[in-house]
Amino acid sequence: MAWDNKYKLGILWQDVQHEQLLNHLELMAQAREKGLEEAVYFRTLEFLERYIQDHFSMETQYMKEYNYPKTEEHVNEHEIFENDFLSFKHCCEIGDHNCFKNFMVKLSKWIVSHILKTDKDLADFLKKKSVEA
Repeated sequence: MAWDNKYKLGILWQDVQHEQLLNHLELMAQAREKGLEEAVYFRTLEFLERYIQDHFSMETQYMKEYNYPKTEEHVNEHEIFENDFLSFKHCCEIGDHNCFKNFMVKLSKWIVSHILKTDKDLADFLKKKSVEA
């Protein structure tokens, strides 16, 4: 999945982080398709691990600070993603790259749903609260 302006939500830190996520996933997919060195693949896994920690905790912080009414559902989606990622990472660590396609399909669906719906709701809420973009 490549970054596209349709993913812009109007909250700068969200948009920058989402763009980084999609760019890294695109690099990982290209590395897999072209049989490039595994280093690219594993650097992306490391990025995703940091992203999950940093991005999800930042969103959670904003949700709590501004009393976002859908915090629980939003955090549940993050937990689902994190569990899927950990399963995928385990597959990669044991050398089972067959799970790559399944993970990318699941991830593509999750990203579209999460960014364009769940994160958009949060961004709209934060903009109404006059949180600076």
